[in-house]
Amino acid sequence: MDPQIAGYARTYIRQDQTTSSRGETFKMTHRDNGFTLIELLVVAAIIAVLAGLLFPVVGRVMETSGRVKCISNLKQIFTAAQLYSTENQGTVLPGFIRNDSTGVTEHWNLHLLEFYNYNSGVQNDPLDRADFSCPEWKKVSATYTNWNWGFGINEKPLYNGPGSTSAENQNTRITIQSNGNITGTVVRNVSLTHASKRAYFLCSNVWNVNNVTVLSDAGVNRHGKGRCNVMFFDGHAETLGPAAVAAAVINPGNL
Repeated sequence: MDPQIAGYARTYIRQDQTTSSRGETFKMTHRDNGFTLIELLVVAAIIAVLAGLLFPVVGRVMETSGRVKCISNLKQIFTAAQLYSTENQGTVLPGFIRNDSTGVTEHWNLHLLEFYNYNSGVQNDPLDRADFSCPEWKKVSATYTNWNWGFGINEKPLYNGPGSTSAENQNTRITIQSNGNITGTVVRNVSLTHASKRAYFLCSNVWNVNNVTVLSDAGVNRHGKGRCNVMFFDGHAETLGPAAVAAAVINPGNL
C-alpha cells in the first residue's frame, strides 16, 4: 500500500483534494468517526445534571396544581351548599337525607348535584362529577361510590370540644317522613360559631368527618407534607397540617 494512503487511513482527520473545471484545487477536511467518547460523556453528564434540577421542580409544580384544583372543587361544593341553604331557610347541608316516601337515602354530595344542573340519569358516572371530587383522590381510587368522591362533610357543625352539649354533639342526618315531617338534627347557619375556623368540607377518605375519627378519616397528607385542604363555613379554604385539621373539626375556637 502506498505509504501516503496508509497515512491517511491512520488519521482521524482526512483531507481530500478536489479539482474544479478551471483547474483549481480545493482541500476538504472532515471527521470520520463522529463524536468522541469524551464528548458523549460530557453531554450525558450535562443532561443528568439538568434532569436532577428539573425533576424536583416538576414534582412541586404538579403537587401545587393538584392542591389548587382540589381547593377550586371545594369552592364549587361550598357554592352549591350555599344554594341549598338559601332554598331551605338557611339550613346547613345535612350529612345525608332520607326520604321515607321513596326509600332513597342521599348522601350530601349526591344531594348537591341538582345545584350543578346535572342530569339525574347520569349522576353516577364518574366522568360526570369530575369537578366534584379531589383530583388526588382520583389518582388512588379507581372506583367511585355514591357516598365517597374524596371529600367529606363536617357532620357535627356545632361541636365545640369536650365540653359540648348533647345538642352540639348531634350528627346532621335528617329523615323526611311520608307525612312531610322532618326528623333528625337540622342546623341553621345563624347557630354556627367560629365560622372562619370551623371546617365545613375537607379532603377525606370517607363521606363524613366528625370529632371521633377526624384524623383517621381526613385525607391527611393527600397534598404532601401531612397537609389536607379544608373549606370553612365562611367560604375560605386553607391547606392545613393534621393538628390544625383536627382543631377545625374538634375545637374550632382554639384554631
